[in-house]
Amino acid sequence: MVLYITGFMGTGKTTVSKQLGETLPAYTVYDTDQEIEKKEGRAIKDIFATEGEEYFRRAETEILRSLSEEKNVIISCGGGIVLKEENRLIMKEKGHVILLTSTPETILKRTCMNDRRPLLKNKKTPEEIKKMMQEREAAYKEAADYTISTDDGNVYSTVQMITDYMMTV
Repeated sequence: MVLYITGFMGTGKTTVSKQLGETLPAYTVYDTDQEIEKKEGRAIKDIFATEGEEYFRRAETEILRSLSEEKNVIISCGGGIVLKEENRLIMKEKGHVILLTSTPETILKRTCMNDRRPLLKNKKTPEEIKKMMQEREAAYKEAADYTISTDDGNVYSTVQMITDYMMTV
């Protein structure tokens, strides 16, 4: 099974994926952003600064396509991966998509001290984050097979909900 963990920046995709991997040792955990950084030999923010978002999105699709061919993987996806229809189609064809959600206030609290998210660089209010989330909402919902709110920050209950979901598919 291929399990995709999606959601807006700061919803806990990386943290949940790592804990899910510990809970399910037969699964290999990948993070699309980390895989891109490894392949490119530079940070995401540097890729955005020098090559732009379109270049990054192409690299993201290549990594997604490659990782989706593996078996028993958990793929923590970058926040904007669902924006491309091609990516949504890959995920729907190859596996199951878990959408993690949080309020703009929670996201701001989790991301305000982090400069690794170039798309949030000048968005430091809940209103600005909410606007960006609304622009992506339809794509997230279209891709999602199962949605979980992570506002409470309880990684273990989120992992339990995901493993319970996996038993039903």
